[in-house]
Amino acid sequence: MRDADGPNFGTRLGVTMRSLIRIIFATACIVLLVVGSILGYNRWRIERLAETVRQKAAQFQAKHESEHANRNARIAALRAADKVADPLKRCLDFPDVSPLHWSPAFVAARCRLTALDIITIDQIDAKLAAGDSTSVDATFQDYAAQDVSDPKRRGILFRAFEQRFESSNPAIGSVLERWVKTSPHSAYALAARGVFRYRTAAEARGTMSTADTPQENFDAMKWLMAGAVSDLKASLAIKPDFIVPATYLIPATARMGGSRAEIAALGRKAVVIAPDEYRAYIFWAKEASPLWGGSREELEEIADAAKAREASNPLMALVAARVRYYYALASRRHLSRDDYLEILAIAPDNFALDNMGQLFQVQADAPLITPLVRFEPTVGNYMRAALALQLARQPEWSHDYMVRAADLGSPTTPDLEEYAQALTASSRFDAAAALNEKMIEVNPRNAHAMSALIVLYQK
Repeated sequence: MRDADGPNFGTRLGVTMRSLIRIIFATACIVLLVVGSILGYNRWRIERLAETVRQKAAQFQAKHESEHANRNARIAALRAADKVADPLKRCLDFPDVSPLHWSPAFVAARCRLTALDIITIDQIDAKLAAGDSTSVDATFQDYAAQDVSDPKRRGILFRAFEQRFESSNPAIGSVLERWVKTSPHSAYALAARGVFRYRTAAEARGTMSTADTPQENFDAMKWLMAGAVSDLKASLAIKPDFIVPATYLIPATARMGGSRAEIAALGRKAVVIAPDEYRAYIFWAKEASPLWGGSREELEEIADAAKAREASNPLMALVAARVRYYYALASRRHLSRDDYLEILAIAPDNFALDNMGQLFQVQADAPLITPLVRFEPTVGNYMRAALALQLARQPEWSHDYMVRAADLGSPTTPDLEEYAQALTASSRFDAAAALNEKMIEVNPRNAHAMSALIVLYQK
């Protein structure tokens, strides 16, 4: 019996297989189309992403190059500004450094003070050698008169003493001894020697902690400080309205163990004598700091008194900055870069600038140290700024400042040790060795000079 499905079954099976193949083929095509689309989309997406990354990298590189070029341009401008010969133009045209900007009135007043032309130690020495001590006294008498009568010369009297005599350089001390010997009743000669003795006493004590400081250092400090107090009081007895000895008596009395009441009374007396002399407030503020036995209330009294005079003397902003600095120190924590910038936003305080410079780590920080030498271009400040520039990875700029310090200095510079360091850094080894030998001759315990001399002998 024949199979009922016989030939029809084969036909149907063939049709079914062909249909199945067509379905499989169509499905495969669809899958391939889908996969191709996905792969194509992903490739397009990857290419787009790669292009975006390339664009962002190019933008980042361009931004980096622009910032680098701008930073180099700012540094070039700052280095060029430092070389301007005219002191007033140099200071006024010196570029500000972001984020530090001060009022035009403050900058004008500070630059005017910086540019004041004052008698040098060598000029005083020459006059004394010629037997003309009278003209030396007359010069300082003129400064005293100009201080109160000529707005363009205000501050010249204190600045002359601060810049010329606040030093431990024995060459300066020798000149002052001769001045006092030839003019024993000169308030100016006595004040000058008192300022010199004060600074010399402070350096004799050193900067180590009390426990690490030899007793002989304390003995030397007390002996020298007693001489400073004696000279300053004698000067004031001759000229009771003389702001210089009135101001230096504040820290000198504190170093001699004066009471809080005595120190505060001296501070109040000084600002009554010269209510617009910002340095009187700053000297008082140091002794009023809670860190050294004072109080916040006394600091606030000083800050308020200085603020009341700011309209007549924009430099009183320096008092506000210093008071803020002492407040920060009283917290007994390590101050950060931002802490210092908050202080410096008020005014370019030298202490804050110097200490902030020790925190520098990157090249972008380097310009922040320049106000230190803009407003006070001394040998010591150039050397401090040079150290900050080394920390900020600016070796060429740092070396420029060391050379500048060496060029500025002389055997009668107040910053004698820094001058010796500058001579060494600028490869003037013979001059550096001679200077260190002289310092050791005067003070055989001068460890800095001895260490420097050993290095120089090795060279």
